[in-house]
Amino acid sequence: THGTGTPLGDPIEVAGLTRAFRLSSAATGTCALGSVKANIGHLESAAGVTGLIKTVLSLYHRAIPPLLHFEKPNPLIDLPATPFYAPRQLTAWPEGPTPRRAGVSSFGVGGTNAHVVVEEAPPTAEQVVAEKPAQLLLFSAHTETALKSAAGRLADFLEQTPGVSLAAAAYTLQNGRTALERRAFVIAD
Repeated sequence: THGTGTPLGDPIEVAGLTRAFRLSSAATGTCALGSVKANIGHLESAAGVTGLIKTVLSLYHRAIPPLLHFEKPNPLIDLPATPFYAPRQLTAWPEGPTPRRAGVSSFGVGGTNAHVVVEEAPPTAEQVVAEKPAQLLLFSAHTETALKSAAGRLADFLEQTPGVSLAAAAYTLQNGRTALERRAFVIAD
């Protein structure tokens, strides 16, 4: 949030966020609020980019930073009745059914009015398949001849390039190729 620290600003902001979140959920206390202003003071026109940096680092480290110096919410905000909570200590950001996401807002200072939603980067090939003892190599082509040729070219490449990551090759074949009508697979280690 913007974290205005004013008697009127924060209640308006939390009410607006609550209204938006209520379109899809009645849950309470499930989304952490954050503000760089609470941690390092008012940054004027640099507040938005600083909030973005903090958010990207939170996603990267999979951690929710505390709102430093936070003691209690504005009495005009019924925080327990909202989808939000004020994190008081560094906590792990647990994995869920969807990628981790966060919104960053920057309003008013210097004419900036922006809101962005940031999502964690997808896992790399090594993160997805490296822990598997064997890899699933998928092939597809328009014809049976082309399918056999693709499998043979990959086998030749892997044999001639001993340093290549089999996990990365498997990931690319599974996620970076169009599935055509003729298909085959090989399990390799």
